[in-house]
Amino acid sequence: MTAEERRGAAYHEAGHAIVGLKLGLSLSKIEIGLRRDDFAGMTTFHDDTKLLQPVGGIAICLAGEEAQRIFNAPLSSRRPPHLFDWYEADKLLEGLLKNEALDLEREGRELACQILKSNEKEVHQLAGALIEYGKVDYDAPDSR
Repeated sequence: MTAEERRGAAYHEAGHAIVGLKLGLSLSKIEIGLRRDDFAGMTTFHDDTKLLQPVGGIAICLAGEEAQRIFNAPLSSRRPPHLFDWYEADKLLEGLLKNEALDLEREGRELACQILKSNEKEVHQLAGALIEYGKVDYDAPDSR
């Protein structure tokens, strides 16, 4: 993984984490470079994200992609778009009419952008920790 790719992965996961935190969820851990896949990352919450209103769930799903865009931290072009994030977002949009789904997606994206921009310092700090350590474990006593 190049330094730029690691930065992209870190900002992606930091985006999910910060948006989830600001929507009232509690973090368990955040990791990048999982299973020897340089691009694979995961943000785990203690809470069930399904308890959020759909717009909040959509915001969390799209926050990684939005963080990369806002903070100019793209992943390599060798990696397809964030398919798992879109898969999770699509599950939240199931059963809605096309216009309703598009409106909800837009609202979620706008919410994610608003939260990321208003919490820029926290996003940078968390992404920096991920770049340096690859993992931030909120279950560990010394990581809070």
